[in-house]
Amino acid sequence: MKRILFAILIISVLVGATLMLGNLLNGVLKDKAIAIGYFSAATYTLLFGLLLRKNLQKISTNFTDKKLVFTIYGSIGAIFLETVIWWAQTVLNIKGAAISSNLWIDLFMTVPFYVLLCYFLSGLVTKYKFSWVTIALTGGFYEIIADGIIGNLIGLNILGVLISPILFPIFIITYSPIILVPFLLLPPNPDLAKNSVKKDFLALLKPVKAVLIFPFSIGLGLLLEKLF
Repeated sequence: MKRILFAILIISVLVGATLMLGNLLNGVLKDKAIAIGYFSAATYTLLFGLLLRKNLQKISTNFTDKKLVFTIYGSIGAIFLETVIWWAQTVLNIKGAAISSNLWIDLFMTVPFYVLLCYFLSGLVTKYKFSWVTIALTGGFYEIIADGIIGNLIGLNILGVLISPILFPIFIITYSPIILVPFLLLPPNPDLAKNSVKKDFLALLKPVKAVLIFPFSIGLGLLLEKLF
C-alpha cells in the first residue's frame, strides 16, 4: 500500500509540474499566475522542508507545545503562498487567481481556514505516526474540498466543482506545503502510536470540518471589500 501511495504521489507531481510548466510558458495570464504560485510552493517545500529542515527542527524542540508549533508553521506557509498568488495576479494585472484584489481581504478570507485546519491536524500528527507521503496526498484532498468544491460553490461555478478532482495533481504541490512543511519540521518522536494506513485516512478526514469557517471568513471579507 505504501508503494501505491508513493506512486500516486510521484505521478501526480509529474503531471502537475508538466501542466504548470506549460501554463507558465504558453498559458493565459491567469494560468501563469497560478503556475507562479505552484512553483513557489514547490520551492518553499524544498527550502524549508528539506534544506533547512534540521535547523528548524532544532528550533521546534525548544517549544513544549508541538501543536502550537505545527499551527504557527502552517499559518506562515498559508500567508506566504496566498501572498505569492496575489502578487502574481497584481503584477500580471489580472483577476481570478486570488480570491480578492486586496491582499489583506484575501488573507482574511482564506488564511483562517488553513489556521483552523492546521490546528485540527496538529492534534493528530502529534499523537499518531503518519508518513510524509500520506500527509502530502491529504493536503491535495483537503484543497479539493476547500478550493475545488467550497470555493466554486461560493462562486456558483458548478463546472468547477465537477472538475475539481481532476486538479488533484496541481493541488498537491500548491497547497500541501501548508501542512507538509510543518509536519516535516516537527522533531522526531519515537513514542507516536503506529496507525494502519486505513485508519490514517479515516483519522485525517476529521480536520475537514475546518471548512465551516468559510461562510464567516468569506462573508465578512466580501462585506469588507464592499466597504473599502
